[in-house]
Amino acid sequence: MDIEILKEKDMQLLSRKRVSAMIQSEGPTPSRLDLKKQLAKKLNKDPELVILKHIYPKYGKSDVKVIAHVYDNKEELEKFELKKLVEKHKEPEVKKEEAPAKEKPAEEAPAAEEKPAEEEKKEEAPAEEKPAEEEKKKEAEKPAE
Repeated sequence: MDIEILKEKDMQLLSRKRVSAMIQSEGPTPSRLDLKKQLAKKLNKDPELVILKHIYPKYGKSDVKVIAHVYDNKEELEKFELKKLVEKHKEPEVKKEEAPAKEKPAEEAPAAEEKPAEEEKKEEAPAEEKPAEEEKKKEAEKPAE
């Protein structure tokens, strides 16, 4: 990835810099996390202090224009940026959650096997009661006639 810094504006009151950059990449548009890491590397900053505000891919080209905020410290970043946007820039931890999820259905499977056996017994019992109930109804109808 080639990165060209177009603008860099220092915002002292907000303890950040607003950076506009043009990034040229091969293939599809890089992910937000890849863009963030490459921009942080170019600016010699910690990737946790970089927030990508806008990503503008160029149609038919492999160029991407990025507008980012680069903060001086973590406290200022959390103070000024939306929580939702900060969460978007975190590394996904999906792999840790998938392993326990696979174990749970295996534990539930034996319980699921036992339930159909119980249901079969319940279905048999009402089948025996129905003929008896039908006989009672027939007897009740006869005297009424």
